[in-house]
Amino acid sequence: MKKLGGIALGILTVLVVGCKNDQPLPKVIYDKKDQAAKAEKKESDTLTLVDLPIQFDGTQVLLFPVGKVAMYEDKGLKETTYSEIPSHTVSNTSEFEIAGTMTNLKFQVKDTDSLRVLTDKKVLISRVSYLSALAASIKKQLLVYEMEDADTNQDGAINESDIHGLYISVLDGTGFQKISPDLQEVIGWNVIHQRGRLYFRTLEDANKNGAFDKSDIVHYFYVDCKVNPLQVHEYFPLK
Repeated sequence: MKKLGGIALGILTVLVVGCKNDQPLPKVIYDKKDQAAKAEKKESDTLTLVDLPIQFDGTQVLLFPVGKVAMYEDKGLKETTYSEIPSHTVSNTSEFEIAGTMTNLKFQVKDTDSLRVLTDKKVLISRVSYLSALAASIKKQLLVYEMEDADTNQDGAINESDIHGLYISVLDGTGFQKISPDLQEVIGWNVIHQRGRLYFRTLEDANKNGAFDKSDIVHYFYVDCKVNPLQVHEYFPLK
């Protein structure tokens, strides 16, 4: 009996540990922590690169994606070898979209050689979309950015595990602003160019447990892109 009891206890322990491991990692940690005590990745472990310029059809602005690639140390030579870098690019481009792991973006307008920097903040940009149909409809050229802009889970780095936000700017990088509320996860967006509007949804961690689950609240917004400055409105389709 004692042996069977020990086996049962062992199985129960495994199940409990397994359940704990299945818990999703929180995207938000609300307790302030000493960030200086965290071990951050050294700058010497990465190489900052700027991709070759991109110009969307029908526009006059060059876009230069900026990002970092990991460096790998050859243990035998005790030095970093560039041959082991998996890629010398930080982005991929489709017709009206740039995707990748970008830390910034630079802009160059027609007939100039100077470059304008998008932001001086630490961010991680995963996607940049040019709203081409909207440009044809309302004669205004805009970019939408999907990014992480804060270390919301306090792991010492801004990465894909943090809250996903939404930004917008003019094609040349001016008017750069956040349109999604802080600490709300963007869960989708689209454009209705006939109305000159950008619609998006966010998820609020209403119960403050650090994870997004069924107890939380979905918010609905649209941006009126026809006016200056751009205006964000919350709407309530379930009422």
